[in-house]
Amino acid sequence: MSEAVAKKLLSGTQISLTVSKGVETTLNALTGANEQFLTGAALTAVGGPGAKHGIQLLTSSEVLDLGTLNSVEQAVLRKWVNTKDVYPYAVVLPDEPDSIIYLAKPTQPAASTADPVSGVPFPAGMPRIQSHLMHFKTLLEDNTTDRKERRPWWTLHRARETVIGNASADEHGWAPFCLTTRWGGGGKLVVGLAPGGSAPASGLHVLRPEGDLVPPAYLAALYNSDLYQEIALSLPPGQLRQADLERIGLPLLQADAVESVSKSVYELARLVTTLVRQESLRFPRVLETLRSDVTLSADLKSSWLSETGASSLWGKLQEATWATTEAKRAAGTPLGDVSFSDDLLGQVVTIHVRNEPQKTAAEIHLAGHVTVAASEALAAAIRGLAFLGGKVRDLGELYVPIDPEVLSQQKAEDDSRLDALLEQYKTERTKIEEALGQHVRR
Repeated sequence: MSEAVAKKLLSGTQISLTVSKGVETTLNALTGANEQFLTGAALTAVGGPGAKHGIQLLTSSEVLDLGTLNSVEQAVLRKWVNTKDVYPYAVVLPDEPDSIIYLAKPTQPAASTADPVSGVPFPAGMPRIQSHLMHFKTLLEDNTTDRKERRPWWTLHRARETVIGNASADEHGWAPFCLTTRWGGGGKLVVGLAPGGSAPASGLHVLRPEGDLVPPAYLAALYNSDLYQEIALSLPPGQLRQADLERIGLPLLQADAVESVSKSVYELARLVTTLVRQESLRFPRVLETLRSDVTLSADLKSSWLSETGASSLWGKLQEATWATTEAKRAAGTPLGDVSFSDDLLGQVVTIHVRNEPQKTAAEIHLAGHVTVAASEALAAAIRGLAFLGGKVRDLGELYVPIDPEVLSQQKAEDDSRLDALLEQYKTERTKIEEALGQHVRR
């Protein structure tokens, strides 16, 4: 990046930004080491010794066990965001995410207690949440006093309330802040919108625009752009500091450009969510590529996972009449890349040993009627198996259709659907790049 571009990004009105670490609980869950702090009755109530029940961080099933929650209690339970959930433009949570009991240190002290801070009683109107936490009161009190913290036992260790406290969803369903991971060792600066009603884990950073000049989507637009991805390479890995981001600048574009790039981010967030939730089931490289290459220029289609059909039409590769599998290495040998050749009877698919392409792990001899498209689809399925850690012993268990052309047809349909999504993705990113480019050239 030229010095002129760097100066341009620091000129004019700058967006003020708050950067914060994520939430830190007092205790996530019960362990064998801290069970001793519970009374016998309390330990029995949460499943007994070794149950490892959640305390301030609950699984979806543990939330259900709380019973019917009122609106106040539902608002206190925040969806927990981990590093693995953060992608460019969007945080994509699992179908049943964990939840944190988000209770921050109260701002109003108790009226008359020995300690006006730690003496604040449990908030009214949350009977089921209170009943749950009461099981762990002695343990939470011990951890709070051991840290010499002046806060009630039922609160979080670090709630970051000024930054995360308001996480209400906007009209698009997103919270008023973005999240990014700590990075280094080849990682990228990946910034995604946070779902409304969520709370980030301590290993994440919260990016929140101050004031109302721009929405959080504006941050995701700029920081995920090619220009800022290049600049981010100069930032020190690991802990993200506010001063680091201020040093590279965050200019306010013209009003129409702010609206345009934010609109593109909302569409990109939708596309990323679809890629993560749906397309990664067929194309296993999608997840890692999103985190390592925001442009998505890598080949995502070469590794593929087919959707198995009816048992009358599908079976194991070792039973297929159109393919003969021959192992060349021990059953535990990890599978690597795939190549093609021909013999007198037809095509030969050679599977190499992972990270040792000069060695052959197995060969699959295809019948003469198998088309090139079908053989390429099979190769993609084997690469998908290899990507998931497949070994020689797993090849014969790979499910394939009785008619190999079904495999090629399914692969073509999946490729077409992915291509359409990637085209939309790149179109929206181009709009952002053009808007930022116009600002730099102005």
